[in-house]
Amino acid sequence: MALDPKQFFQALEKFVEEVEYTAEENGVVLQKKTAVEIGKRAARDTPIDTGKATANWTISINSEDTSDKQLFDQSQSASPTVKRMESAAASLRYGDDIYLSNGVTGEGRESESLYEESEDGYIVDLENGHSKQAPNGMFQKHVVSVENIVRGILG
Repeated sequence: MALDPKQFFQALEKFVEEVEYTAEENGVVLQKKTAVEIGKRAARDTPIDTGKATANWTISINSEDTSDKQLFDQSQSASPTVKRMESAAASLRYGDDIYLSNGVTGEGRESESLYEESEDGYIVDLENGHSKQAPNGMFQKHVVSVENIVRGILG
């Protein structure tokens, strides 16, 4: 029995659509997991004074959120912050952009009088090693290792 060319091409189109959908969905899952993993590492490496810098790590979709949340997370694991990032990443869809940012300011810190925030801002100063707790920063070092992070996620 010969295969009808029309049926063959319809079946082929359906297969291609399923493969494209699966690839898109897998890409979105990988994008979510990668952003959350980098965020988790950055939050865990963020120096803790009041916990405000740790708590302000934020994942947002399609626009960067650089607001100071006035939140505090003094846990070494940064679990509350990571849970917020995971929740935000859950809304990511194919074609969306995902942002990881931190809009914390140095305002309200207990030791503020001992620390003069630079023009670049508190989180940038921390990233540039202005804390003995994180002399090598807490974000960029994980961004540059994104390939290893992705390999770890893929197994």
